Amino acid sequence: MTHQRKIIIVVGAAAILLLSAAGFFAREVYFVSFVGQGVTRGQQIVFTIEKGQGFRDVGWALQKAGLIKSRAWFDGYVLLSHKYHKMQAGVYGITSGDTCAQIARQISGGDVLQEKITIVEGWNANDIANYLVSRQIFSKNDFWSATQEQQELIESILLDGEVSSGSIGLEGFLYPDTYQFPMGSSMSAVLQEILLNFKAKISDQLRADIKSQGKSFYDILIMASLLEKEVRTYADKQMVAGILWKRLGSGWPLQVDVAPETYQKKGLPIEPVCNPSIESIKAAVYYQPSSYWFYLSAKNGQTIFSETFDQHKAATQKYLRSDL
Repeated sequence: MTHQRKIIIVVGAAAILLLSAAGFFAREVYFVSFVGQGVTRGQQIVFTIEKGQGFRDVGWALQKAGLIKSRAWFDGYVLLSHKYHKMQAGVYGITSGDTCAQIARQISGGDVLQEKITIVEGWNANDIANYLVSRQIFSKNDFWSATQEQQELIESILLDGEVSSGSIGLEGFLYPDTYQFPMGSSMSAVLQEILLNFKAKISDQLRADIKSQGKSFYDILIMASLLEKEVRTYADKQMVAGILWKRLGSGWPLQVDVAPETYQKKGLPIEPVCNPSIESIKAAVYYQPSSYWFYLSAKNGQTIFSETFDQHKAATQKYLRSDL
């Protein structure tokens, strides 16, 4: 056998071995779906990557959790695919039976589990805190502590720094909407998202219109919170806003049921009574003047307006009788 022929045979054998190894590696990484002991195939396993964990730490943890057969294949894949520096901290829902490649792509892509919450129009801050506790997402202490951390952002939402630092709270700024955020997020981060959403809803035009009326943004927010609790439709909110602004301008007490102190004291409550929708905020700004001074909400949700107190008493008898 010639020397050249020997070289060809050796090179060929090496190539076959390399191809076999590459094929075996590809099989283990791309096609083998490992299911650990005590885990059902297709089951979603909650897997957490802490900040600072490297890809080797992640590989060990995945193997220990029974999600991959061997960390060696996982490590090899993330090194060769350059995903080793893209491992993102977070809480993941990994499906048992996924391949190493599928799991690595999920983690390097930051495809974390999401929480979804809905803040209902008219809820106050305590309602929201109770809701988060009932969903087992945050504790009340988490919620109230986070409000202090976001004080500066709350103040930035106000118009022209109209309220002195530290004199306002969270109420009124928690915009009613549905929010989605990565599982494991801090309460402060979630609260920041809610506040930024509220800030985005308040257009420059709306701010300019408030300023042109000589009203403060915070007073508008307080009025909007009363409207949110008192009446249902936008048209009724506009009409009631007109009545309440007129009472304020005439030195009357507001006498709003949702804020009992308004029966004893003149002026607006010292803070919003709930978190209003943008509809209620706009109704407080673009209110409807009228000849009415009184209103009541009938049991069917209809708002009844009256010009005089005698008419109001008659309406109360007619629409709020206990036998209706």
